[in-house]
Amino acid sequence: MPSAEPSTGEIASLEAVLPRELDSVDLHTFAVGEDILARLASRFGVVPDDLETAFASDHGARFLQMYAIRLPGKAADELAEGWSLVAYPPDTDDVAIAGETIDGRPITVVDSPSTRSRLGTFYLDRQGDTLIVVQAFDLSVAVEALSSIP
Repeated sequence: MPSAEPSTGEIASLEAVLPRELDSVDLHTFAVGEDILARLASRFGVVPDDLETAFASDHGARFLQMYAIRLPGKAADELAEGWSLVAYPPDTDDVAIAGETIDGRPITVVDSPSTRSRLGTFYLDRQGDTLIVVQAFDLSVAVEALSSIP
């Protein structure tokens, strides 16, 4: 199992992991998804403040929320597994988890047909010890966001 600790160099700032703009539109960096983050923290037996997080979002015509998440002592794969289990509200009973390749990267897609129109679909990428989540209603927006990750 890969270590959550870097072997050399400094840990990249979470803010640097996410894009600051997409298609010439500045992305917002305020916190979003507090309910999901609370469920994720609970899943790992920590409080939400223990999660290291950064955000990038566009709430205009194209809905997009991006999260970069780290939790000391947890690998990105563990965070992805946890996110897959808590992405949708607990009463959602039709969550599907699948592997896809997007922009040449293995991506985990977490979707709920009954909740998709309200919350979108989640696309999970891993970079080192960081989980990157793209939440979008439209696959093309998710692909654009995933392709923009530095």
